[in-house]
Amino acid sequence: MMESTEILHKKLPVLRTVIILMFFVSFVFQSIISYIDRETDFLNYLKDTIITVVVETIFCIVIYYLIELSNSLLEKSKWMWLRYPIGFMVAFVACFYILYAAFLFQNRAWYPLSKLMTSGRFRMHLSINMMAVIFIYAIIIILNFYQLIIEKSSFAEKLQKEFAQVRLQALKSQVNPHFLFNSLSVLSSLVRTDAESSEKFIVQLAKAYRYILDQKDTELVSLKEELDFLDAYFYLLQIRFKDKITLKKNISVIAEEYCLPPLSLQMLVENVVKHNKMSASKPLIIQLKTIDDSIEVTNNINLRDDNVLSTGIGLENIKKRIAYLTHKEISILKTGTSFTVNIPLVKNKI
Repeated sequence: MMESTEILHKKLPVLRTVIILMFFVSFVFQSIISYIDRETDFLNYLKDTIITVVVETIFCIVIYYLIELSNSLLEKSKWMWLRYPIGFMVAFVACFYILYAAFLFQNRAWYPLSKLMTSGRFRMHLSINMMAVIFIYAIIIILNFYQLIIEKSSFAEKLQKEFAQVRLQALKSQVNPHFLFNSLSVLSSLVRTDAESSEKFIVQLAKAYRYILDQKDTELVSLKEELDFLDAYFYLLQIRFKDKITLKKNISVIAEEYCLPPLSLQMLVENVVKHNKMSASKPLIIQLKTIDDSIEVTNNINLRDDNVLSTGIGLENIKKRIAYLTHKEISILKTGTSFTVNIPLVKNKI
């Protein structure tokens, strides 16, 4: 609600600015017409000026809202490029008939349009006013673009500040003391029972934390790098939980050709483990699948009986990073038996 209010506040001055500008232009315009017509009666001059101001104000309002209407109707359609030409033509015709009605009111008589078009005075009056319509339309378009640039700049600056905080939170969340403690506990047991597995465990643990530290200042990594890191991270989980957890991957794209924010997949897997219980009879199954330009992470739901304390980062962290870096949104689908998160991928330009 607050964002929509801010946008409305930024758009309304466009109309007010144009009306104020045309208010002063109308006085100049009417003074020129009065001089050409050798108007000497002040009351007639005042009346004509008021009518001109009213007409120009109506022009401003009509043109402004016709532009808004054409934008809203055509902006997301395949005819988007026609929204300005169509808006201009409709505004031009509407203002023409407004001017015709104003001329009849001003002269307190009715004349057929065909007859008026033969009048030099009407044609001059019409030409000058229609030039004003073009001027008003151009000014509104320019101011709208200016407002759009300001809004996008402010939004980008806000996102950049938020992203710096989110990236720091993401790094902190990955160096999870509980995960490190559990990993060291598992390693302690392995050292006593299986020297070969403990050595491999140490290598994978070092690989996982090295990746975390290397990516702390990186905005995007290749899907291949992220999947390799996930393999190392999941190895640590599988040593700990054994056959209680399974990871299935179906990657149908060339992983080097796509990117995503680092640690995104790991955060999702960590979130799944955090909120679900597992057993050998009811294993936790996590599936990774690429669909077009996105990767989907799905798990079966078997929520823990106890309430797990959440840090509040999790999905919200990923949402913000994805929105900032890809300008797209993740999609979340929860059913009675599964939980799915779809993350947009970025095409690698290199």
